[in-house]
Amino acid sequence: MPTMLFLSEACLFDRKSGAAQSVRAQLKALACAGWQAHALTMTLFDGLQEYPLAQVHPDLSPLPPVGSLWVQEDEGVTHTLYVTHSTVHQAVRPGALRAFIEVAQQSLTQLQPDVVLTYSSPLLQPLLAQAQKQGAHTVFYVANPGYARPESPAFRFINSFVVPSQAMVALYREKLGTEALVVRDLVRPPLEGRLNLSPARVATRKAQRFVTLINPEPAKGGLFFLNLVEQARVLAPGLRFRALESRWGRADWARLGLDLALLDAVDWQPRTDDMTRIYGEASLLLVPSLWFEASARVVAEGLLAGVPVLAMKSGGIEEQLNGGGFLFDLPPALHADHLAPPDKKDLHQWLHFIQVLLDDDALYTQAVQLALKAADLHKPARAEAAAVATYTELARPPALTSLTCSPVVRQRLQAKRECTLEVVNASP
Repeated sequence: MPTMLFLSEACLFDRKSGAAQSVRAQLKALACAGWQAHALTMTLFDGLQEYPLAQVHPDLSPLPPVGSLWVQEDEGVTHTLYVTHSTVHQAVRPGALRAFIEVAQQSLTQLQPDVVLTYSSPLLQPLLAQAQKQGAHTVFYVANPGYARPESPAFRFINSFVVPSQAMVALYREKLGTEALVVRDLVRPPLEGRLNLSPARVATRKAQRFVTLINPEPAKGGLFFLNLVEQARVLAPGLRFRALESRWGRADWARLGLDLALLDAVDWQPRTDDMTRIYGEASLLLVPSLWFEASARVVAEGLLAGVPVLAMKSGGIEEQLNGGGFLFDLPPALHADHLAPPDKKDLHQWLHFIQVLLDDDALYTQAVQLALKAADLHKPARAEAAAVATYTELARPPALTSLTCSPVVRQRLQAKRECTLEVVNASP
């Protein structure tokens, strides 16, 4: 069976990173299919604050010696983490990077991987060059539209590109003239979505459950969401709103001077791995992303959980919804400035849809059914099989055909041979 090695400075146990979650799921799918799956990273995480490594694994508290390797098996995948003195990328020391590269060079030599996957920085280009020299197929997982600039040096030693949506394929074709393969987000259902069809669940959607936003940062439409809450305080005071904190939370919005009474109208939940509870207590999922969203894995989670989704038409969200939610046009002013004040007509349109769905049992039930039908695209068995098939094809070495199999080449070689024989025979 083939061997996959993921290489990056960024740790795959980072719950704040959608890319990390996606790649980690891909490695698990490959391991389940019989691949030898490995990941070699540093203990670096997104954000400017220290990441609580104890949340990754109890063995990381207290921290192992800086410069040591911590190995963890995760559902068939071997993760090796190079321990750094800080979890913040900007604080990493040059010596640590050099040591990590040496460890990675040794791993490449020992494992001889068929495929090397990365979403790394240009600092690791020597490793990708070594992988190619060893005969590995190098793959860059692109889950961020920010790479779509011609001067990006990150793609130098890359054979293939994998992206989570056709929208990303089109973006990189337009910006860089590069073709990519689609491997969709591999998402496990947070809960059994059909539960939301029960009359008891339908009856609780307004009084006991929440209109939910996950990660209320500006680019994800955090301010648009808070403006919705402000409108609802006047026009629909019975609605309950919840925000699940991630990179941004209540404190970030409070520091910007937002009215505390408005913030208090939201049920703020700290970042958690218990997404079953979050989706179980959600009546609707809002995805008002204002930037080019590569795919929005929360859309797949919401559909699988049977939670109706209302979303902005941005990037790969439309294909991720697969006809199973409600799309709204992205206001141009908000796309350009994520902190711009939303137009009231846009807010009222969203609020009207929310009220209708939460006030009408039959319409809400139909919305749940629509979500569950669309979720077929994201069913784990289907999505994982497609991912394994894609990487298996990339791991397959190209079929090399002997030049002498070409009739034209055979004819010319034969003529050359006959000419040579004539010269040899004519020699004294």
